[in-house]
Amino acid sequence: MIADTAIIESNGAPINAGVIDFNNPGELAVVSGIKSVFTSCPNCKILTTQDIEPQNWATKITGATSSMILANPNLNYIFPTADTMALFAVPGVTQSGATGKVSVVSEDGDSAVLSLIQKGTVLTADPG
Repeated sequence: MIADTAIIESNGAPINAGVIDFNNPGELAVVSGIKSVFTSCPNCKILTTQDIEPQNWATKITGATSSMILANPNLNYIFPTADTMALFAVPGVTQSGATGKVSVVSEDGDSAVLSLIQKGTVLTADPG
C-alpha cells in the first residue's frame, strides 16, 4: 500500500524511491509488494535500499536517510517498512534540506506517525 499511496500522491509524476527495511519476513514482503506495484508503473523505481536492523534504528536511520537523499538527487520518496523507522527518517529528510522535495510514506498506522502527518511534516501518508 505504500507504493500505491505514493503513486496517488504524485499525480502521475515519476517516483524515485529509497526503501529502508530490515531482515524480517514481514518487512521483506512489504519490499516485494512495492516492487510488484512498481512493475505496472513505468515511471516508478527504487533507486536505493538501506537494510538497518531494529537495534540500530535510533542511531542510523536519520543519517542513512540523509545519505540516500544526497547520493540520489532525484529521490522524491522514502519508504520505511515500519512506522518506528519513519520517525527516524523524518529528521533525515529535514537535515538534508529536502523538505518539500522528499516525502516519507510508511504503513503501520502508528499514532505518533499519524500525528506527524496531521502536523504537515514530510511524513505525508500512512495507509495502515
